[in-house]
Amino acid sequence: MELVAIPAATPSFNRRRTRAGRAPLARLLLALLACSVLIGPAAASRIAWPVASNNEKRDLTWGETYALQYLALLYEADNDVAVAHELVGRIKEVFAARDDARGAFGRHPTWSFTDLSGGKPASDAGTDGMILFPIVRTMYLFRQRGLHTSPAFAADYATIIARSRETADFALKDWNPEAGAFRAPAASRDHYVDVNGRSMHEAPQLPYNLSHSMGRALVHLYQLTSKREYADCVIAMARSWRAAVSTRNDETLVWNYWVRYPKMIEDVSHGQITIDFVHLAYEAKLAFAASFMSRLATTVERRMVGSNGYATGTIDGRGFKPENRRWSGLLAPYVRDRLVLDRIKLAAGPPHSPAKDGLAALATQTAHMTTRKQGAGAACRTSLQCSTLVCEASGRCASAQAMNAGTGEHDPAPTVKRRSSAERSRDVARQLGREFTGR
Repeated sequence: MELVAIPAATPSFNRRRTRAGRAPLARLLLALLACSVLIGPAAASRIAWPVASNNEKRDLTWGETYALQYLALLYEADNDVAVAHELVGRIKEVFAARDDARGAFGRHPTWSFTDLSGGKPASDAGTDGMILFPIVRTMYLFRQRGLHTSPAFAADYATIIARSRETADFALKDWNPEAGAFRAPAASRDHYVDVNGRSMHEAPQLPYNLSHSMGRALVHLYQLTSKREYADCVIAMARSWRAAVSTRNDETLVWNYWVRYPKMIEDVSHGQITIDFVHLAYEAKLAFAASFMSRLATTVERRMVGSNGYATGTIDGRGFKPENRRWSGLLAPYVRDRLVLDRIKLAAGPPHSPAKDGLAALATQTAHMTTRKQGAGAACRTSLQCSTLVCEASGRCASAQAMNAGTGEHDPAPTVKRRSSAERSRDVARQLGREFTGR
């Protein structure tokens, strides 16, 4: 599954050797050759490029995050310990690039950027959340597979969890309980501005995708640490976003990019982060119900994936660019329709093909590792792949009995009839109560 094989470094020797010096060297080379035969060749790295030394140009936020997500996906699929070691190695380098480890800026447990703030340092929960999510996702997988107690990983696991909590807890200082979302830090109010030059901090919340990027990390941190504050933030984010979502006549959903731009429909590249957050919150049984998840899947199939398998520009089906095929790959786990999924796989290109960046690698692998709709007991990655609409922690579709046990919040969605605008308006309160768990 390697992307690009990295050749091992070959030592260079001075050609001017004495006869006496050649024998020990020859014996050494023969010994090394024997060891390679007994031990086997060293595993080649799956990622062929180095980890950025800082996030000042957001190379970690929008670059390394996808490389780590790609590796986590490979580990999830194959349980390959070599991939686990590569993940840990890169994660250590990511934490070494954090402000406190570098002694940079305010020396906080955050990854500051300068390219959006006039050269002055700034950070927010969103840009940090993009980096943190694949890290805690990896630790969640380690916990599921029992790798967290392995002598080879236990110490690193504990350290990474502690470092991750430092970043998450630092982000909580920018939590806005009134908005149910994260906002930009007050410390950067004068130099961290939006495209219109307005202070990001003056908005009550960050754009949805940024809040939800930290939200994804908090879902897993709650599952790993049981810290209730993490779960409370996830539930609040889910509530505030759900209240801003509209339902169209064809039962598809639509939402905007940011409360500051109410007429700007969310784009697919950012909307995919929100969809991922929604599914993680649902599968952790923190928010949403099966009927809402079914509508979200309908939105992906009808609006966000074109007839050629490429993602559209916006979540309501408008706009098209050739590079959008990588985003459709990331939407594959949320597709139930066999034909739509086949179109996505065709657009993604052949699996395991070399990629120039982590995003392309992640999108291709996600598309080709996504299964079609499965019955009880079948392997799954997301609940929408299961006819029962429940993918259990074991990675198997739940049985009908398990699905209907407990709160009933995962009951199959009823057949939805078309409703008039007046009927939908009267039904808003009832929808919110039914489609959000409220726990």
